[in-house]
Amino acid sequence: MFDRGITARKSYDSFTDKGITFVSRLAVNAKIDIVNAFDASATFPLETVTLRITSDNWCQLYGEKGYKAKHLVRVIKAIRLQDNTQYGLLQMIKRLKRRRLQRYTNEDGI
Repeated sequence: MFDRGITARKSYDSFTDKGITFVSRLAVNAKIDIVNAFDASATFPLETVTLRITSDNWCQLYGEKGYKAKHLVRVIKAIRLQDNTQYGLLQMIKRLKRRRLQRYTNEDGI
């Protein structure tokens, strides 16, 4: 997991090309297009101990100067229960469960 220190869409594409899985925070105002729901049967919001997950979608990312990322990414939007801060979580782990997401977010102080 890494914070928003890496924002270049080309970096995410490179990680995906190399088979590197990742979880990162994504700016709430990032340019994305929702392609489809990760799990169409899921009902939102879902809650972990620290987060209220409001959406979970496969998305197309856009970068500066109109760059369109090659790979779809999973974008999970959530609100931290402690203070209602909104978060976007970007990741490529196709089978990430809420329990594992909670572990990642707790380690990062979310």
